[in-house]
Amino acid sequence: RVRKVVLRELVTCPKFSCVYATSSLSNVKNTAQALKEQFQPEVNERIAVDWGEEYGSENGLKPGRGVAPWGNDLFQLKNGSQMQLRSADSKQRGLRPWVYYLDDPEFDEKESTSMEVLRMGMQRLLFNVVLPMTMRARCGVRWTATFVSKRHYAFHAMQVDGLGNAVDPRFNSWARMLVKAEGVNKKGEPVSCWPEMWPATVEEKERLVKEDPDRYEGVVSIP
Repeated sequence: RVRKVVLRELVTCPKFSCVYATSSLSNVKNTAQALKEQFQPEVNERIAVDWGEEYGSENGLKPGRGVAPWGNDLFQLKNGSQMQLRSADSKQRGLRPWVYYLDDPEFDEKESTSMEVLRMGMQRLLFNVVLPMTMRARCGVRWTATFVSKRHYAFHAMQVDGLGNAVDPRFNSWARMLVKAEGVNKKGEPVSCWPEMWPATVEEKERLVKEDPDRYEGVVSIP
């Protein structure tokens, strides 16, 4: 979902600048490759058709070889939009994006790392690194988090008192939204917030696996 939002803004907002940070270098690489593939005509013909004429190329917004950066840590489009990708624990000072996307950063491959250390690291990342980058007009931070434990810092950020104010006043001006894994529609039937990953029923799961077993077998689960 975050990738779709980033792609739309890169394409439709000339000179757009963003930083995308996630939990690990492997996830950074996967995200970069998935986004750059969208600028291949054989993958996303609509981008090539919509922008090819304006930029004089059948590849649409994809720059020619050597014309602009096209790596997994930084790539730039013909419209001047650029995206920098980092792991959440990497050095990032000095960047000045319009938008900083923080996508599920609360993960550490070292099982010995305590949750308290991870929470403190998340707090430093937000308030000492990310926010100073975006403290300018029309800039901002978009933090997407999946917490499976009340010990996650994301859970702390969502807590409110009886009046609806953030328990931690630093988050009181944030526009926060909690999306449940499963809800119900008007008929009272279960509805998943991410049906491709968390089908709401056994029947939906079986349909996904049948349609694309290589992708979904052993991966999808019911909320």
